Amino acid sequence: MHAGNPASNAVKHGLSSKMYLPDHALEAISQLELQLIDLYQPETETESHVVRELSVAYWQKQENDRIHGLAVEKEVRIASDVFESQQLLKFHQDQAQWRLFPQFGRDILARTYLGAQYFQQIWNDIAHSLSADISEMTLDQAWNAALTEKSFANIQKINHDGWWIFARFLAASRSPDHQIKDWIDQSGSTASLSAEPLARQQLNKAPDPDSSKQELLERARIRAGEWSAIADNLLIQHEFEKAQFAQTAVGMGLGDDKLTAASKLTYRYRASAQSLVDKLQRRIDALQKGRELERYRRIQADARESRIQQKQNERRYTYAGTELWEADQVAKNGAIPSAFESIQRRAVYETGIAVETTPETFSMDSPQYPAVQSFTEPDQNGIQGQEIREDEFQNWPDSDFTDPDSSRARMIMSQIKVNHEAEQYCEKFMAEKIRRLRISSK
Repeated sequence: MHAGNPASNAVKHGLSSKMYLPDHALEAISQLELQLIDLYQPETETESHVVRELSVAYWQKQENDRIHGLAVEKEVRIASDVFESQQLLKFHQDQAQWRLFPQFGRDILARTYLGAQYFQQIWNDIAHSLSADISEMTLDQAWNAALTEKSFANIQKINHDGWWIFARFLAASRSPDHQIKDWIDQSGSTASLSAEPLARQQLNKAPDPDSSKQELLERARIRAGEWSAIADNLLIQHEFEKAQFAQTAVGMGLGDDKLTAASKLTYRYRASAQSLVDKLQRRIDALQKGRELERYRRIQADARESRIQQKQNERRYTYAGTELWEADQVAKNGAIPSAFESIQRRAVYETGIAVETTPETFSMDSPQYPAVQSFTEPDQNGIQGQEIREDEFQNWPDSDFTDPDSSRARMIMSQIKVNHEAEQYCEKFMAEKIRRLRISSK
């Protein structure tokens, strides 16, 4: 065995190590193993092991199927011979009854393929004899021809159809007197005084020799064709019955003890091999289903983890998590711009005109707002340094937003700490800024 051959490896493991594998089996097992690997795509050592075992089991099943098939073919041949023997025996029994009682036995014999074939042969032989110039119809042929017409051939029991055949047979014969004597002797009517006169009386009614021969030949050909058609139809039934008999006889041994034991043994081996293949197939299917289930569970677990992480991220950036978000942004991008700086950048983006301001950045006392900025200018109207409470923004008159450059407006922007309030102020500020720019541009 070669180490590189999959089949060589297979015969060293599990099932194959417990059984004898001939050398010619290794290549077949190797091909089966490759096909099964392509089919099942094993991913684990356990799956690979089951595939190797399954390849050996498949080969064993195929081998037992082959042996069982040979045994079945042998039994079928024997069964066919037995069937033919039985049919032949029945034919001889029916033939004997037909010769004794032609009016009843003819129909019984005619329902069998061998009987119809026999009647066809009788008339074919008669036609052949009458067709040759140097030969003539024999007494036995005339006797059988009368029987096929449901007539006794005995001279004392013959009916109308029988007389038609024998009268023409005697007329076409080269020696009618000799044929009458043989006919009476064969009929067992030698003691009868009326037998010979009766035969001669029917002979005198027959046509001339040539016409008699021609009429016999014509009937022989017609009857041969009729029985040929009947035999062809009965052959189909005969073959069907033979096949059915052979099929039902398989495994029964046909009365032969050795054949019965061999048939049962091959069937048991075949059933055992099939059972092993089914068992290993269920095993590999279960392993693959387990693999798919594990893969599905991992996918579901990853999906759950992703959803949990997504929810955590969503909670992280909600209003309740603003502090964490601001800390992350400061760590990544530096100080967060003030509301006024945001408004200034937005104005530049939307209008292309920069807002001139003098910002002064300072840090709030609370560590939660590390980047909030405040803007101051020289004292105007005595409001420099004035603190604005957060709750005053919502109630602040719109007139205080009409002058974007006022110190009070800048002070409000620097004190706003709630996002939605900054957005509201931005809208008011930008609306006024854009209005003024439009007026100045005119």
